[in-house]
Amino acid sequence: MATRDEILGSIKAALSNGKSDPARPEAPQVWPIENLSKEQLFEKFSVSLSAVAGQARLCADKAEAAKQIAELLASLGQELTVGVKPGFPIAREVADSFSGKLTLIDPPEDPDADPKVIEKYAASLVGAEFLLADTGSAAIRSHSSFERLLCYLPPVCLIVAPKSALREHLPAAWGEINSALSGDSRPTGELLLMTGPSRTADIEKILILGVHGPKKVVVFVIDNE
Repeated sequence: MATRDEILGSIKAALSNGKSDPARPEAPQVWPIENLSKEQLFEKFSVSLSAVAGQARLCADKAEAAKQIAELLASLGQELTVGVKPGFPIAREVADSFSGKLTLIDPPEDPDADPKVIEKYAASLVGAEFLLADTGSAAIRSHSSFERLLCYLPPVCLIVAPKSALREHLPAAWGEINSALSGDSRPTGELLLMTGPSRTADIEKILILGVHGPKKVVVFVIDNE
């Protein structure tokens, strides 16, 4: 009992003296950072994404990205309804470049909105916070369940991010993620990691795409940002 009282007394004395918390140890470097160039990062990201049946496209600027997205959507039909994640960088440019009738719909403000409305969406347009080169993953911020489902339920998910968003791997982006979350005025939701289309294999090892998520995932990387 004396030892217990001594320990508690030491803690109480330390707190009353206003001593600062001990310094946190540095996080171990699980994966080393190789300091690859943006060109090398995009090449690695593209190869990694292709390995899981996704596709990465490098666009010279926003105008080219909007044109390529509009052309891809046109291959799905000439009259489409597409869900758009808030903050999507070039939504208006995509609509202007589309040759048919394109209806862009933002997620409802009501967090309990019925997700069944997503059934009519031919595709979704979302922006990514980071692109992870080692796995071909896109880190996408979602503030509500509806925004999260917007990445999963439509058969086609189109993702846009600047070339500056490329990172070697997730640990290389942890510091920025923590800073963004701590300074966010809406610290809700989650950070999704999208790694290509949904992949499922049956007992005969036949691979099927799109069972639990989008059948097609294309990431448009804008070069001059």
